[in-house]
Amino acid sequence: MALIACSLSFTSCSKDGIIPFSQLPQQAQQIVEQHFRDADISVVMKDKDFLHTEYEVRFNNGNKVEFDKNGELTKADCCTQPVPDAILPEPVKQYVLTNFPNDYVTEWSKDDLHWKAELSSKLELIFSRKYQYVGLDD
Repeated sequence: MALIACSLSFTSCSKDGIIPFSQLPQQAQQIVEQHFRDADISVVMKDKDFLHTEYEVRFNNGNKVEFDKNGELTKADCCTQPVPDAILPEPVKQYVLTNFPNDYVTEWSKDDLHWKAELSSKLELIFSRKYQYVGLDD
Protein backbone atom coordinates (compact mmCIF):
# COMPACT_ATOMS: atom_id res chain seq x y z
CA MET A 1 0.00 0.00 0.00
CA ALA A 2 2.82 2.40 0.86
CA LEU A 3 4.42 1.75 -2.55
CA ILE A 4 1.16 2.49 -4.36
CA ALA A 5 0.61 5.67 -2.35
CA CYS A 6 4.17 6.79 -3.06
CA SER A 7 3.86 6.15 -6.80
CA LEU A 8 0.55 8.04 -6.89
CA SER A 9 2.13 11.03 -5.19
CA PHE A 10 4.91 11.11 -7.79
CA THR A 11 2.36 10.82 -10.59
CA SER A 12 0.35 13.69 -9.19
CA CYS A 13 3.47 15.88 -9.31
CA SER A 14 3.54 15.53 -13.09
CA LYS A 15 2.17 18.59 -14.91
CA ASP A 16 1.66 17.94 -18.61
CA GLY A 17 -0.51 19.91 -20.88
CA ILE A 18 -1.27 22.64 -23.32
CA ILE A 19 -0.43 26.16 -22.20
CA PRO A 20 -0.79 29.62 -23.73
CA PHE A 21 2.25 31.01 -25.54
CA SER A 22 2.52 33.69 -22.85
CA GLN A 23 3.42 31.03 -20.27
CA LEU A 24 6.62 30.06 -22.07
CA PRO A 25 9.78 31.42 -20.44
CA GLN A 26 10.64 34.84 -21.87
CA GLN A 27 13.77 33.58 -23.64
CA ALA A 28 11.76 30.87 -25.43
CA GLN A 29 9.14 33.41 -26.50
CA GLN A 30 11.87 35.60 -27.97
CA ILE A 31 13.39 32.71 -29.94
CA VAL A 32 10.01 31.76 -31.40
CA GLU A 33 9.08 35.36 -32.22
CA GLN A 34 12.48 36.14 -33.72
CA HIS A 35 13.24 32.98 -35.70
CA PHE A 36 9.84 31.41 -36.40
CA ARG A 37 7.64 34.49 -36.79
CA ASP A 38 6.30 33.36 -40.17
CA ALA A 39 5.13 29.98 -38.86
CA ASP A 40 1.71 29.57 -37.30
CA ILE A 41 1.80 27.96 -33.86
CA SER A 42 -0.27 24.82 -33.60
CA VAL A 43 0.21 24.11 -29.90
CA VAL A 44 2.44 25.00 -26.93
CA MET A 45 3.00 22.29 -24.33
CA LYS A 46 4.59 22.13 -20.92
CA ASP A 47 5.94 18.87 -19.55
CA LYS A 48 6.76 19.08 -15.86
CA ASP A 49 7.72 16.14 -13.74
CA PHE A 50 9.38 15.68 -10.39
CA LEU A 51 12.87 16.65 -11.59
CA HIS A 52 12.56 19.00 -14.54
CA THR A 53 10.38 21.07 -16.84
CA GLU A 54 10.40 21.14 -20.63
CA TYR A 55 8.44 23.13 -23.19
CA GLU A 56 7.56 22.30 -26.78
CA VAL A 57 6.16 24.54 -29.48
CA ARG A 58 4.69 22.84 -32.55
CA PHE A 59 3.92 24.69 -35.74
CA ASN A 60 1.29 24.02 -38.38
CA ASN A 61 4.00 23.26 -40.95
CA GLY A 62 5.23 20.26 -38.89
CA ASN A 63 8.27 21.98 -37.39
CA LYS A 64 8.83 22.08 -33.65
CA VAL A 65 11.16 23.59 -31.08
CA GLU A 66 11.88 22.47 -27.54
CA PHE A 67 13.17 24.41 -24.54
CA ASP A 68 14.38 23.69 -21.04
CA LYS A 69 12.90 25.23 -17.89
CA ASN A 70 14.91 28.45 -18.45
CA GLY A 71 13.76 28.83 -22.04
CA GLU A 72 17.06 27.72 -23.55
CA LEU A 73 16.71 25.96 -26.88
CA THR A 74 17.30 22.20 -26.67
CA LYS A 75 15.94 21.18 -30.07
CA ALA A 76 14.85 22.72 -33.35
CA ASP A 77 13.33 20.22 -35.77
CA CYS A 78 12.49 21.82 -39.10
CA CYS A 79 11.64 18.58 -40.95
CA THR A 80 12.82 19.19 -44.50
CA GLN A 81 13.51 22.92 -44.14
CA PRO A 82 16.73 24.54 -42.93
CA VAL A 83 17.01 25.42 -39.25
CA PRO A 84 17.25 29.24 -39.10
CA ASP A 85 20.91 30.26 -39.47
CA ALA A 86 20.80 32.53 -36.44
CA ILE A 87 20.05 29.56 -34.17
CA LEU A 88 23.16 27.65 -35.22
CA PRO A 89 26.50 28.54 -33.63
CA GLU A 90 29.03 29.96 -36.11
CA PRO A 91 31.52 27.04 -35.81
CA VAL A 92 28.74 24.60 -36.72
CA LYS A 93 27.58 26.66 -39.70
CA GLN A 94 31.14 26.92 -40.96
CA TYR A 95 31.81 23.19 -40.52
CA VAL A 96 28.68 22.24 -42.46
CA LEU A 97 29.34 24.81 -45.18
CA THR A 98 32.95 23.68 -45.61
CA ASN A 99 32.45 19.92 -45.41
CA PHE A 100 28.89 19.45 -46.67
CA PRO A 101 28.32 22.36 -49.08
CA ASN A 102 25.26 20.72 -50.68
CA ASP A 103 23.51 20.10 -47.36
CA TYR A 104 21.81 22.17 -44.70
CA VAL A 105 20.86 21.49 -41.08
CA THR A 106 17.26 20.29 -40.65
CA GLU A 107 17.51 19.46 -36.94
CA TRP A 108 19.66 20.91 -34.16
CA SER A 109 19.47 19.31 -30.72
CA LYS A 110 21.43 18.66 -27.58
CA ASP A 111 21.63 15.78 -25.16
CA ASP A 112 23.56 15.52 -21.91
CA LEU A 113 26.97 15.48 -23.60
CA HIS A 114 26.73 16.74 -27.18
CA TRP A 115 24.98 18.80 -29.79
CA LYS A 116 23.70 17.01 -32.89
CA ALA A 117 23.05 18.41 -36.34
CA GLU A 118 20.97 16.35 -38.73
CA LEU A 119 21.62 17.33 -42.31
CA SER A 120 19.27 17.35 -45.28
CA SER A 121 21.13 14.22 -46.49
CA LYS A 122 20.09 12.53 -43.18
CA LEU A 123 23.67 12.39 -41.86
CA GLU A 124 23.91 13.21 -38.15
CA LEU A 125 26.95 15.19 -37.06
CA ILE A 126 28.00 15.26 -33.42
CA PHE A 127 29.55 18.36 -31.83
CA SER A 128 30.95 18.94 -28.36
CA ARG A 129 29.30 21.39 -25.98
CA LYS A 130 31.86 23.91 -27.30
CA TYR A 131 30.73 23.22 -30.89
CA GLN A 132 33.80 21.29 -31.98
CA TYR A 133 33.13 18.47 -34.47
CA VAL A 134 33.33 15.04 -32.77
CA GLY A 135 32.08 12.62 -35.43
CA LEU A 136 29.10 11.03 -37.11
CA ASP A 137 26.20 9.43 -35.25
CA ASP A 138 25.50 5.89 -36.39
